[in-house]
Amino acid sequence: MGSRVKPGSLIDMKQRGEAITMLTCYDYPTALCQEAADVDVIFVGDSVGVNVLGYESPQQVTMEDMIHHTNAVHRGVQKALLVADLPYGSYEMPAQAVENAARLLDAGAEVVKLERGREIIESVSGIVAEGIDVIGHVGHTPQTRMSGRAVVGDRADEAHAVFRDARGLEDAGVIAVVLECVPERISEI
Repeated sequence: MGSRVKPGSLIDMKQRGEAITMLTCYDYPTALCQEAADVDVIFVGDSVGVNVLGYESPQQVTMEDMIHHTNAVHRGVQKALLVADLPYGSYEMPAQAVENAARLLDAGAEVVKLERGREIIESVSGIVAEGIDVIGHVGHTPQTRMSGRAVVGDRADEAHAVFRDARGLEDAGVIAVVLECVPERISEI
C-alpha cells in the first residue's frame, strides 16, 4: 500500500486479485503499528467491549465507546481506510442509523460496518442515500447470534439465508460484505 486507501480502492484491489489486509484496532499506538505495516483497512470493532473494556458481550458497547475509540485510532491513521462498527441497537431505525453513522464519520471513520442482512436493509439504504459508505456483515453476527455453533451456512437453510442477506446488502449499496464463519464454498458463491 503506497497511496491512501479509499472505499473504491477495495473494489479495484479485488478486481485485480490483490489481497486486502484488514486488522482490528482499538487505540492510537496500535494504529501507528498497523500503518507502519501498510495494513489496507483498519477496523475499529465493537469487540473493543469484550477485549478492552471488560464488558460481557458486544451488546454492551455504546456509541460513545465507539466514538472514543474511533477518534483515538483516527489520530494514528494516515493511509489505511478507517472503518468503524455501528454498535448493537444503534441502527434499528433508518433515521437512527443515519445519525449514528454520521457521528462515526465525525470521529474519523470513512466507512461504517453493521451486522445482519435483509432485516436492516432500510437502515443500510438510508445510510447509503446520505453518501456514507457501508460494509455489511453476515454469517456469524456476534451482536445478535447467540448460537454455540461455530459455522453459519453449513446447513441448506442457513446457506440460502446467508446468500439472500449478502445479495440484499449488495442491492442496498454496500461496498463490501464481511462473511464471518461461513463455509468456503458458500463464500465463493
